[in-house]
Amino acid sequence: MTPQPLTDGEPVRLRDGRLMVVRPVRPADRERLRDEFAHLGERSRRLRFLSAIKQLSERELTYLSDIDHHAHEALIATTPDGRQGVGLARYVRSPGDPRRAELAIEVIDDWLGCGAGRELLGRLAARARADGIDSFTAYCSADNHAILKLLAHLGTSRIRYDGPGTVMVRTSLGRGSEEKRHAA
Repeated sequence: MTPQPLTDGEPVRLRDGRLMVVRPVRPADRERLRDEFAHLGERSRRLRFLSAIKQLSERELTYLSDIDHHAHEALIATTPDGRQGVGLARYVRSPGDPRRAELAIEVIDDWLGCGAGRELLGRLAARARADGIDSFTAYCSADNHAILKLLAHLGTSRIRYDGPGTVMVRTSLGRGSEEKRHAA
């Protein structure tokens, strides 16, 4: 199935000049998410999923694409023609505290280092704040310096070692430079 070109979403110019389009994930994005996962290198998969999984199951694809945009929010970035996913940022609200949410973010290897992750995270944080969330928690590999740096842009972060090679980062979503840049 060939992904259809996007007719909506926000165009974003990245610091290397490339353009991507950001919008909320829809159930119709299931195949686009499968394709985006296929464009993650082994190291990127390990850093994102804390293991080098080979493919997403049908159940995982359903979970990642069929969301309610309140307890579970996700934004996808694609190329302007909609043919390739660039990255994804999501949060899932904590059942015990609706002001907290667990964060996950990924950017395909060909788009690393150009600001795609920062743009996605800034927009997701703005949506979270507007929906009453005041902190993100992220579990990540201790050697994932890029995400640790990215989270530091959002607000105050606390890091706790959560097992061999894994850290848990809690980041306050105080009104920071990212929100000011993405407020509309």
